Amino acid sequence: MAASTQNTGSLWPAGLLLAGSLAALIALRLAPPEAAGIVAAYFPPTLDTADTVRRIADADGRLVTAGGVSGMWLVQSERSGFPERLYRAGAWLVFDAEGASGCLGNGRRIPNTGERPS
Repeated sequence: MAASTQNTGSLWPAGLLLAGSLAALIALRLAPPEAAGIVAAYFPPTLDTADTVRRIADADGRLVTAGGVSGMWLVQSERSGFPERLYRAGAWLVFDAEGASGCLGNGRRIPNTGERPS
């Protein structure tokens, strides 16, 4: 019986290595692009829609779709450095839109009027 305990103890380093590798792959997959484009941004769910849209516009972005999770928004900008501007505007997290597509499922389409909120 002591042999099985000894073998289980030697699996911990392998398990930690596997968990760390998976975490790194997920982080790389969800990392927002630095170039212009579409990203998923998570704003505090306590903000109302008008305030969130205003913050997105202040970051020189536009709203594409609201996510299925309160506070999650799919947003776009034509300028690089968009993730940093979103963080400065109050976003808690910014993800690559493709990687965060599971959080955006069941999202509703927001019409694009081309107008920025005042």
